[in-house]
Amino acid sequence: MSASLFLFLLLPLTLSFLPPPTSDSFSRTNLFPKDQDTSFPDTYTLTNVTKPTGIQFSTSLSFISAYITGINPTSKYLNNVALNHTLIKIDNEIVDNKPFDMIIESLNSDYTSLTLSSLPLSNEIINVTLTVKDVKDENYVRKISVLPGTSIRDTLLENGISPYRSLTKLTNCKGKQLCGTCIVDVDDQSGLSRKSIDESGTLRGRESMRLSCVTCVWGDTVVYLNGDVRRDQWTR
Repeated sequence: MSASLFLFLLLPLTLSFLPPPTSDSFSRTNLFPKDQDTSFPDTYTLTNVTKPTGIQFSTSLSFISAYITGINPTSKYLNNVALNHTLIKIDNEIVDNKPFDMIIESLNSDYTSLTLSSLPLSNEIINVTLTVKDVKDENYVRKISVLPGTSIRDTLLENGISPYRSLTKLTNCKGKQLCGTCIVDVDDQSGLSRKSIDESGTLRGRESMRLSCVTCVWGDTVVYLNGDVRRDQWTR
C-alpha cells in the first residue's frame, strides 16, 4: 500500500477521534458575525446560516429546550459553537423553554440565524405567567404562574376561573374536546401550543379563539374570557 493511500484512509479515522471543542478552549472566528442578546446571558448569534450545519441538538428528560450534543468535524461552524451550548433563538423566534418537538420542527424549516448561549442547559424548568383578563370587565386581571406545557383549561379551573359560558358550565365535556365550549381569546399566540386542524375545524370564528382544553402554555401569555361567541359555536 502506498503512503498516500494509507494517509487517505487514516484521515477520517483520525478526525473521528479529535476532541470536541469546549466552552473554555475554542475560539470563535469572524467568519460568522455574532451579536450579544442582552435578554439572555452569554449569547452569540450565527448569521447567514446555511444547511447542513453539522450541528446536532438534543434535549434533557424534560423534553424542553435544546442544546448542542454533537458537531461534525467538517462543519463550517466548528470554530463558532461548542458542546452543551443552549439554543436560544431560531431567527427571531425564542425557542428556549419551548418543547423539543416544536424546536425540531423549526430547525427543519428554513432559517438564516441561530442564537445560542454558552451557558449549559439548566435542569430547572422556569415557570411562565398566564395573565387572565375579561373582555366584559376591564378591571379584571389575574396573573397565574404555571409550568410550561400546562393546559389553559386546567389552570383556569384550578384557580377558580371558568372558561365556560352560561349552562355550558354544567353541560361541558370535562375537557375531552367534544363540546367546543371552553373558548378563550388569545391575541398573541406565540407562547401557546400550535392550533391543530381539528381545533381549527371546531372553532368557526375569529383567529384569536382557542379551545382551552387542548391549548397548552409554553410562554408568558394573556388570555381573555367571555369573548363574543355565536350560539351555534356552543356545540360541536
